[in-house]
Amino acid sequence: MLCNLDLKTFLEVAMSCDPALQGWGRGLLVVTLLCILAATASKLVQSGLRGILAAVFLMLSAVLFETAAHQPRLVWPAESRAETEAGHLVLIVDGSESVWRNATSARASLGAFAKDAANLVSEQAQTKTPLRWTVDILRFGSGVETLGRDQPADNLASIVASAEPPNPSSASNAAPAIDLALENIRKKASAGAIALFSDGHFETPVPQRLLSEAQAMGVPIYVFATGSRTPRAGLVAADIGPDHQVGATAILRGTVLGSGRVTASNGLDESSVAVPDSDVLTPVRTSTHFKARGLQYASLRFEGAGVSQLRRLYTLVRGPARVLVFGSAPWADMLPQDRWHVTRANPQSPPSLEEFDVVVVDSLPPQAFPSGFDKTLLEASAGTGLFLINGAMRGSEEDPQLISDWNATDISPTLPVDSDPRKFILDPPRRDVVIMIDVSGSMADSLDRATLAASTLLDQLRPKDTIAILTFAGTTGRQFTRRKATAQALGDALNFLGTLRASGGTNVNDTLGEAANLRTNYCAYFFISDGYFDAPQISPLCFPTAISTSGDRFAEGVIKWQDHISITNRSKAANLRLKFFEPEERTRHFRQGWFRPTSDLADPAMTQHDVSGIAIAYPRVDAEVLSFHEDLPADPVLALRRDAVNLGVATAVFLGEIPPDYAASSEQAVEVGAVLDRLTGWNRLDRFDVSITPEGERLIVSVTVLQDLQTNAPLPDQLSGSILSSNGFASGLSFRRSGARGQFVAEARFVAQETRSRGLLVLKEPGQAEQTIPLFLPPKSTESKAQTQKELFSFGINADELRSLATKSGGEALQEANLIYSPDGKSERSHDIYQWLIAIALLSLMGSLWLQKRRST
Repeated sequence: MLCNLDLKTFLEVAMSCDPALQGWGRGLLVVTLLCILAATASKLVQSGLRGILAAVFLMLSAVLFETAAHQPRLVWPAESRAETEAGHLVLIVDGSESVWRNATSARASLGAFAKDAANLVSEQAQTKTPLRWTVDILRFGSGVETLGRDQPADNLASIVASAEPPNPSSASNAAPAIDLALENIRKKASAGAIALFSDGHFETPVPQRLLSEAQAMGVPIYVFATGSRTPRAGLVAADIGPDHQVGATAILRGTVLGSGRVTASNGLDESSVAVPDSDVLTPVRTSTHFKARGLQYASLRFEGAGVSQLRRLYTLVRGPARVLVFGSAPWADMLPQDRWHVTRANPQSPPSLEEFDVVVVDSLPPQAFPSGFDKTLLEASAGTGLFLINGAMRGSEEDPQLISDWNATDISPTLPVDSDPRKFILDPPRRDVVIMIDVSGSMADSLDRATLAASTLLDQLRPKDTIAILTFAGTTGRQFTRRKATAQALGDALNFLGTLRASGGTNVNDTLGEAANLRTNYCAYFFISDGYFDAPQISPLCFPTAISTSGDRFAEGVIKWQDHISITNRSKAANLRLKFFEPEERTRHFRQGWFRPTSDLADPAMTQHDVSGIAIAYPRVDAEVLSFHEDLPADPVLALRRDAVNLGVATAVFLGEIPPDYAASSEQAVEVGAVLDRLTGWNRLDRFDVSITPEGERLIVSVTVLQDLQTNAPLPDQLSGSILSSNGFASGLSFRRSGARGQFVAEARFVAQETRSRGLLVLKEPGQAEQTIPLFLPPKSTESKAQTQKELFSFGINADELRSLATKSGGEALQEANLIYSPDGKSERSHDIYQWLIAIALLSLMGSLWLQKRRST
């Protein structure tokens, strides 16, 4: 068996295998060899030289596979180092604060460490095979320092004394120091050892690869365990409950060692308590109140003799959404109190907006507020929704209305509408054009004029516009699906028109229903037909133009459309003049008369009562029109816009006066509440439990998705999200499953601003609306890094970590072992070779198979 080979006679090397595998391994080898010998004999009888070689390769691969199963390694025994002239010892001293918190005690331990190391080197010098020892000294904290290179071993005690750090580090990272020590030993000597002076409280464990490398080199790591018996004086621990209600008292708990003062703050208010001097841990309780919903932070600051510490804690604050109302808004008093907390304020002295989820401005111009309030609204828009109500007509129809005043302020870009019609004339926004062409049998004589008219329409489109073509006869026919009007798309559309043929009956309603699915805020329908059909039952929702190819009048319902053109020859088809592409500036700013708003949404908003007129405004491309005028032009009544990038920016406008009926009872007020719900974004308060743990410049976000008893939505298998701050910084959250179903964890980079700021935690589960939870972010800390690290509170000895380092590298605890180098095998080197054996075995097996294939051919 290969594992029993002793190669020292030839190579000064022995082979060692895992003894636990050798018993069954021998049996496997015997069975394998018998089978292979039988196969070999068969090959000798039946085959020539190729068969014999194939059998030999097969036998070799079996032997190698069997040997690799024992995980063999080459071993250089300690005896082989008898002729080595030099040994290299690297002393590594932990310079972290938790080791040196009590400098007198740590200094005494370091002296004992140096004495033990010196005695061990001296003992080695008296052996039959003495080594000439040299010593390096390293010190680590957050990084690694080299304090001495190739120092003489006979002066070890005084050399080690210089390793005391002048300023203990707030961090403890041993891995780089061990890595450097192994590199130095590899360069300077074939014999070596590492002696580590530490308490084992490392920020991250030493990687297994370093311990495996030390073992392979025959470099044991000996540990001298030392550490502080107590945590540093000050705030040892702090916590807050994971869940609170708006306005309720929140208790912050802390544990303090020594005298000082603990101050609790929620970023707005502070309270403090004095802690008397004590040599034992003292519990501290203080309280605060949170005035707004969302993920709030609280700070505990400890100020004592020479100690200043700050700990920040996060909690999820639930409760009714807070609504700040300026103006009359009588319906606000009828909002359900379990969902909404209404605060009315004087526009001349507005409160801080960051405490509120929604701001309502009812029938008030910007001039009613202090100068610069529009900038305040803009700054708050990252987390506070705005509901702007134009109110009744101001002056006459020709006078600019309140929405015009707000459009002239800094918040204009966030609004869903624009009241200046000139902008839409000089540079219209993206126009979404839908061409509907009749291809029924009666169009046989005029289909060429219809397609020519359609091509004339295409010539008037810009690249940012879009085009879609629907054909209809007895049913809705072939389609040219919506595309941006690029040169390529327009060419494809012309080719599509050239393929149309006339046949069948005429059905208008299906096509108008299909076109309704293509409605946008700035769309147009061009309906091209000979007009030989009944009046459609579906009204168009976009600017409609009817084009007759027969010269006959359309049905009465079509005649009411905004534009009606008759083309009786190719010349007229090629020179169409269309109102939609040449809009006239509307001189009116208000549209008078009672009407009932309509909506094309499955769940319409605020369409249950008549409105006494609306200010004329134009929806922006990315706005959502929730209701509009029942007669063309379909001017918006209620529109909402949520920014596509900063999801916290949400604004809505009602362009008339909210009817008095909405103040009659809470049932009607619920309709307005539904709009406010859309503006807050966090309307499923009990769907998520969220906790945030700050770690330096990172936030660890843990989310538990709870069963929703109202919608009975299942627990998700995936969750996505992001953290958005008011300065535009965004950090994506890559959630991973953690524990039971519905539990997730992720981390995000956090960049603090100079002052307290407001952001959003956005959570998205598949098939559900996004939830935008307000997130209050603290300012940059004025504390030094050393005063905020967990190292300050570590104490005692992490015996498990130190024991693992020693055991996995072949070392021991110095206080117990009293040796560094042993000629009896303690420092033997080894190297795994089973990987190479497997590779050779595979090559041998492939050679055997190749030879057998060659023999058969």
